[in-house]
Amino acid sequence: MRPIHSSRRQHGLTLIELLLVLVVVLAIAVVGFVTFGQTSASQRAQAGQQALLSVSSGVKSLANGPNYTGITEGTLVTAGKAPNNLINAAGTGINNPWGGTVTVLAKTVNAGNAGNAFMVCMNQVPRGECNSIIASSHSSFAMVSAGTTACPSAATLPTAGVVKNIYAATPVQPTATTIATACNGESNTIVWVGT
Repeated sequence: MRPIHSSRRQHGLTLIELLLVLVVVLAIAVVGFVTFGQTSASQRAQAGQQALLSVSSGVKSLANGPNYTGITEGTLVTAGKAPNNLINAAGTGINNPWGGTVTVLAKTVNAGNAGNAFMVCMNQVPRGECNSIIASSHSSFAMVSAGTTACPSAATLPTAGVVKNIYAATPVQPTATTIATACNGESNTIVWVGT
């Protein structure tokens, strides 16, 4: 007796197998996309932190004692104290890693001499990166605020979204909750005031 062989051979993938492969490939792509987005946000937050430290160091190197009067982002660029990779196309100001700007101004704090402090302000900071950069930088500054308002003018200090203020009658210290509340906009402005 001869063995019975099937004359039909299966070639290729069945529809179910093909759909399964597509689902697996799609799942891998989604995980990769999410991971890439998180990595990019983390890298931009680190770049923002580095820009903040570089700008602050530049401001302090130009100060005449505890007097920051006249120091602006333009002054930093002219003096060669601005981060080279963030100088705007016109060569007159500083951009931040999120496509916004960096503003630097002298401030007067704690009823002291005029210009006894400086402000660094960055706008267009996304929510998650706002949280991250404030959490990692607040210890180096006397005052920090965040929110959707514009950078304060030279004559004023931030009053909204303050997460740290050692000059207040009752000093304000940041917590995860106050930072998250201040950084609740899709595009935030962060203000740091230092001496």
